Amino acid sequence: MWKHETSFAGQLLRRLGFSLVGLSIIRLIFLINNHSFFEDVTFLQGLKLFFVAFRFDLVAVIYANLLLILFSLLPIPFRSKNGYQSFLKVLFVVFNALLFFIEIIDIGFYRFAFRRTVASDLTMFSNNRSNLLSYFIEYWWLVMLLIGMVFGLIRFVRQANFFVRKGKWYYQILIFIAGAGLTVLAARGGTQLRPISPITATKYTQSPVQSHLIANTTLNLIFSFQEKAIQQKHYFNENELDVIYTIEHNPQPKKPFRRKNVMLIIMESLSKEYTGAFAEKPYTPFFDSLVQESYYLENTFANGLRSTEGIAAITAGLPHLMQDAFIFSAYQTNKLDALASLLKKKDYYSVFYHGSYEGSMAFESFSKLQGYDDFIDKSNYNNEADFDGHWGIWDIPFFEYTADRLSDLPQPFFGTLFSLTSHHPYNVEQWFEEKYPDMDKHFRTVLYADLALQRFFAKAKKTDWYENTLFIITGDHTGPRISKEYQTALGQFKSPIVLFDPQGEIKGKHQGLAQHIDIIPTVLDFLNYDLPYNTFGQSMLDTTQTNYAIMHTDLYQICDEQYILRFDGDYALFLFDYKKDPLNKDNLIDKRPNVVKRLENQLKARLQRYNKSMIENGLAH
Repeated sequence: MWKHETSFAGQLLRRLGFSLVGLSIIRLIFLINNHSFFEDVTFLQGLKLFFVAFRFDLVAVIYANLLLILFSLLPIPFRSKNGYQSFLKVLFVVFNALLFFIEIIDIGFYRFAFRRTVASDLTMFSNNRSNLLSYFIEYWWLVMLLIGMVFGLIRFVRQANFFVRKGKWYYQILIFIAGAGLTVLAARGGTQLRPISPITATKYTQSPVQSHLIANTTLNLIFSFQEKAIQQKHYFNENELDVIYTIEHNPQPKKPFRRKNVMLIIMESLSKEYTGAFAEKPYTPFFDSLVQESYYLENTFANGLRSTEGIAAITAGLPHLMQDAFIFSAYQTNKLDALASLLKKKDYYSVFYHGSYEGSMAFESFSKLQGYDDFIDKSNYNNEADFDGHWGIWDIPFFEYTADRLSDLPQPFFGTLFSLTSHHPYNVEQWFEEKYPDMDKHFRTVLYADLALQRFFAKAKKTDWYENTLFIITGDHTGPRISKEYQTALGQFKSPIVLFDPQGEIKGKHQGLAQHIDIIPTVLDFLNYDLPYNTFGQSMLDTTQTNYAIMHTDLYQICDEQYILRFDGDYALFLFDYKKDPLNKDNLIDKRPNVVKRLENQLKARLQRYNKSMIENGLAH
C-alpha cells in the first residue's frame, strides 16, 4: 500500500537525488581545476569534506527545487495526468539547469575572487559584460560542461518514467504535511540553533580556505541576497586614497621577534563608565588595580555596539561600517589577516574560550575563519551544575577552567577568553547574589565578572607561562549607559583597552586615542612582528601618529582626540567638540570648516577602503 501511496514522493526523491549527484560532480571538477589552492587537502580529508558538503548541497537543492517539491507533493487529483507530469519535468530541468549554471561559473571564477560568488559580484558582472564574455571564451569547456549537465537532466526525466498514482486523499495530505516539515528542516540544514550559512563550513575544516570546498555558490548567493550589500565608494582616485589611508602594514622592527604568549580577555559589556580607573565607579576593583600596572591610552573606543561587531573588530581588526555584522554579512567568508592567522605564521597555537552554547552567534565558525586552532565552549566544559540557565557557564568557574586549560597548551600560544555573565537578564550565582542582595542586578554582574577576572589571574600567576604573556583586556562593547555623557553618539562607544605585561616593560597612562581595531597592530608591534599584513588599525604603542576612531550607528562617525564628526555617506551633518562639550549640544558644522574637511576626508578614505576591500576580498595581505 505505502509503495502506491508514496509514488509521488518517490518520484521527487529520485529527482532531488539526481541533482545532488550533479552537484557532487561539479564540486569534484571545482577541486580539480583549483587544486593549487587546496594542496594541503589529503585524499582522506577530501573525502571527509565531500561528505560534509552533502549537507550544504542538500540545502541548495531544496531551495532550487522548492516549486518542484510543492507541486510534486500537493495533494491534487490530477497529478498523474500527462500534462501535469510534463509540467513537473519542465520545473525540474529549468531550475536544476540554473542551479548547475551557478555552481559551474565558480569553477573558473574562484581563482579571481578566492571565494564563492556573492550577490554583489553580480553587479560587477553586469557592469563588465565584455569581461564576462572573455571569461566564457577562455573557459569554453565550462560552457560544454553546462550543456552536458543540462542534457543529462533532460535525458534523466525522459528515461526515468516513474509510475505515479493518485492514492487516497487523507494519506496524501499526511505525506504533504510530512514533506513540508522535512523540506523546512532540510532547507535550514538541520535542527541547530541557526540555519546553516556559508561560514558554518569553517567548523569542519582545518583551514578557512577549505570551507570553499564544503559550501556552495548557491548557498552563498541565497545568503548574500538576504543581506544588505555594500557599494563601491568613489570619493578619491586610487593615488589619493593611498596617500590618505591604507590598510597595508610592512613592519620593519629593529629587534628580533619575541615568542611571548598573547592572552586576549574580552569582558561582556564592559564600559569605561563602570570602572573606577576611568570614571570613578566602584564596580571593577580588581580591573582598576590591574590598570594601574598596565599600559593604556586616555581615549579608547569600541568599534561596534553588539558582540558580533566587537569580536570582529577585536580579533580580526574589522570596524563595523555596514548594515550587517561581518559575521552575518554577505562577505563572511572573505579572507582575513586576523590575529590568530598572523600569529600562526610564527607557530603560535590559538584557542578561543567562550562558555556559551555550541553555535552561539556563529563565534565558533568565525574563529575557524580567522585561523584559531580550537574553540572551547559549554559543550567542552561538560558540567551542567555551572550552567547559568540562560547563556552558558558562569564566568567564575569558566575563567578558572580556562586558566587551567591554558597550562596544557604548547607555547607560544594565543588565547582568547570571552565572558558572558554580565549580560541580560543579569543573573549571578546564588552565593554571590546573597553576598550583595541590595545591589542593582546589572552592576552586580559587573562586580561578579570582575571577580572572575581576579580568579583567572590568581590561577595564572601560579603557572610557568604567566610571566611570558602579554594580556589585553577590553569590553566587546559598552553596556547600559547611566550618565548622560555615555548616552551621546560617542559616549556609547567608550570602552577600556589595557595592555598588561607582568614583566612591566610597557606601563602607564599615555595621551592619545585607540579603538578595538588597533589591538592587532599593537600586539604585533609589541612582539616585533616582521611580516606584512593588512589591517584597519594602528599600533597603540606609537603615539607620534594621529589616530582616528571610526564607528557606525544611524550615521557614520569619526573622532580624533577633540572632535567627533557625524556623516551620512554624502554630507557631514554634525561636528562636536566632545572635550569641551561632552553632551554634544553645540553643533560646530558651520563654525570649524577646516576641522570638518579634515575629518570628512579621513572618514571618506576609510569608507572607500573598507568597501573596496570587502567587495574585492582584499582584507588579507
